[in-house]
Amino acid sequence: MNAIHVEGLTKSYGDNEVLKGVHLDIREGEFFALMGPNGSGKTTLISILASTLIPTSGKVEIYGRRPQDARELVGYVPQSNFTVPNLTGKENLIYFARLLGHSKAQAAKLADDLLARIGLSEDAGKRVSAYSGGMRKRLEAATALFPGIKVMLLDEPTTGLDPSARRRFFGLIQDLRGEATCILLVTHLGSDAELASRVGLI
Repeated sequence: MNAIHVEGLTKSYGDNEVLKGVHLDIREGEFFALMGPNGSGKTTLISILASTLIPTSGKVEIYGRRPQDARELVGYVPQSNFTVPNLTGKENLIYFARLLGHSKAQAAKLADDLLARIGLSEDAGKRVSAYSGGMRKRLEAATALFPGIKVMLLDEPTTGLDPSARRRFFGLIQDLRGEATCILLVTHLGSDAELASRVGLI
């Protein structure tokens, strides 16, 4: 079964055509890396899949549904940090869990479980402003691991990370490969695509 289906996708801003005739199929449970240089349209494509942008034309489906109708299935980790610096790691995860409709008690339990899973339990009570870049990126990846999420979209996730933080981050991603989660990683770094089961070029 295809988790992601893209057919004849285009995206233009006035006369500037950013994406032209993109075709892509990614299967359920697959780790797919999409590589291309800066300015090739990778972030535009992943933003369309995350339903934060609307395509100009073409067909885009997440498990057979339009991206805007499948938001509960998608975990999106953009290139820029989005966690709240003056909240703790646990408070951030509770906040995002509550946005997804979980009760206060459920959100707190989910936050504890996810912090343990990503190796940040001991830092749960620290403000995110005190986190290293790698710790913050792992915390943000955890927001894509809430129950019901089937597609994880990662946009240049290792930007600004040192080699040690990069290894820990991809260790987390590798742990997900045995699950049903479909992972789409966009990157311009060949080293970031090493764990992928397939690699595409744009």
